Amino acid sequence: MKNLSQIILISLLCLMIFCSLPNAQEKRTKSFRIQQELWKALVVAYNNKDRAAMKVLIEQYPDWSRDYAQRLLTGYLSFSYKDEKEKANRNISIARMIAYYYERIYQTKALARQVRLYKEWSWQEKKEGLEAVMGYPKAVASGNIPLYQEIIERFQKLGDDDSLAITYLTLGKLYHRQGNFLESEKCFEESLNIFTRLNESISTANVKNALALLAYTQKDYAKSEKIYKECIAIYEERGYLLGLGNSYNNMGSIAHSQKKWEKAQEYYKKSYDLYEKIQNQPGSAAVLNNLGVVAFQQKKYDEARLLYQKSLAISRFLADRLSLAQTLQYLGELETQTQTYSEAQKYYSESVKLYQSLSNSRQAALLLERQGDIAKKQKDFARARKLYTSSLDIYNTLKEDNAVKNLEAKITQAQEEKSFDFVTWIVLGVAAVLGLFFFRRKTS
Repeated sequence: MKNLSQIILISLLCLMIFCSLPNAQEKRTKSFRIQQELWKALVVAYNNKDRAAMKVLIEQYPDWSRDYAQRLLTGYLSFSYKDEKEKANRNISIARMIAYYYERIYQTKALARQVRLYKEWSWQEKKEGLEAVMGYPKAVASGNIPLYQEIIERFQKLGDDDSLAITYLTLGKLYHRQGNFLESEKCFEESLNIFTRLNESISTANVKNALALLAYTQKDYAKSEKIYKECIAIYEERGYLLGLGNSYNNMGSIAHSQKKWEKAQEYYKKSYDLYEKIQNQPGSAAVLNNLGVVAFQQKKYDEARLLYQKSLAISRFLADRLSLAQTLQYLGELETQTQTYSEAQKYYSESVKLYQSLSNSRQAALLLERQGDIAKKQKDFARARKLYTSSLDIYNTLKEDNAVKNLEAKITQAQEEKSFDFVTWIVLGVAAVLGLFFFRRKTS
């Protein structure tokens, strides 16, 4: 009877994760609402001392569960600093329980180690720790490298090795995005050394994933594949399905880049099955897009369209603007290729608005230019010029000289073709009138 009640409770808790929140939360994205429902479910499991439910939730949502534990630890430092002992103790107790199951399921002691460390800190150390922890998301959001370095120094001073390693990893990813591969690799190696010393195998594999992606970006596919295989071995040993899904997706990207279509599809499908197993919808949407691109590049347009539409439905449900923008772009490219221009324009228009809302001006400019190309094919030269001009304005702001010259040439050409088209119609009109005149004259 007890087992039956536990099964029912676990089912209800998992169902809660997909329920909507009250109107007060409607402005938040659906993915964040799902996270909040998970956090509520974890608290319910803690209050009911329901170990089975807690275990299931952490197994299904490892990253979100860990993130919640980190939030609880931040709350603990904040409440301790304000001398609100009851709230501080509750936060640390829930974090300790999540840490316990995280260690049991994934053999990682990182959360448990931080729980102990934060408890041992003096009031002054808690204050400094809170400043470092609160500064970290600001550094991530702003990409402020001096702020990153300041936070690294604080974590070193406080002896919070786990936070230090994560900060190095995040800074390495920032350098990677900026194209500073040398500094990126240095940061990854620092993070890897710390996690290796701490015997954190999953975190070590996560850093290796970043190193593999760095090698992939530099087109060193052999090195990248070798590192991903090392990661897969670690994730399989630890039963970390999310990491496995990520790695297989990345392996698919390597095969995809080398035009090994069947191999790419094999890896992507493995990744998709894993994401579906742990109900990781953002991951599923991303892999469906990847499978769609493989089908598109093989000219299997109906199959590609089906995959993109499936991904689009997930992204709309999650209100994931970036994923939505990318999928709409893929659909626009597909409809352009199949010459369904009205559909292509519709998809591109929505994608442009999303990219603009995400401050991704470069991608918005690219799609405006493509819309102009479609309008030109349809001989709507006035609209083509308008779209090209909108794209040109963005490229001018971005100071991309080559793109500006290209757009200026396209605008001139569209104007000339419009003029030519107008003159052609005049000539044809005059010829028709003259032809009619001479025909009537002859017959009379």
